[in-house]
Amino acid sequence: MFVRSKWGNKKVEYAGRKFDSKIECERFKFLEILASKSIIDNLGCQYPVTLMEAFKTKTNRHFRPMVYKADFIYTIPHLDDMVILEDVKGFETPEFKLKRKILEKKLLQEEHTYFITTKKADEEIRDPREPVGVVPKKRRTRKKSISV
Repeated sequence: MFVRSKWGNKKVEYAGRKFDSKIECERFKFLEILASKSIIDNLGCQYPVTLMEAFKTKTNRHFRPMVYKADFIYTIPHLDDMVILEDVKGFETPEFKLKRKILEKKLLQEEHTYFITTKKADEEIRDPREPVGVVPKKRRTRKKSISV
């Protein structure tokens, strides 16, 4: 029996692994092909990253650690074994946006580790250090008024 999440995702099972959505499963298949061609190495799923350690407040209230699970982790050999944490998102929730900011800040301390999100299963592997989709804004020119 498959249960739909509140975002409409349908859980999928493939090769003995359970995925949260069909697109995540398709992305895994695509990454497996890249791994077989040695474009990526060390492919893993559901990699936990501790965003914040457990702590107690001054009033002795205990908070559990905040852990984020990236959908995939792999290395790219031709980019100096760069480590990529990847998440497949069709829709970015407010909770994800917050966790992403915390994760990005944490990864600033790690030299060769980057976080990327994908929306399509067959999206090509790219160098995450290069900007994506940055289009320079066109400068608006003012029309000169002609006085008579």
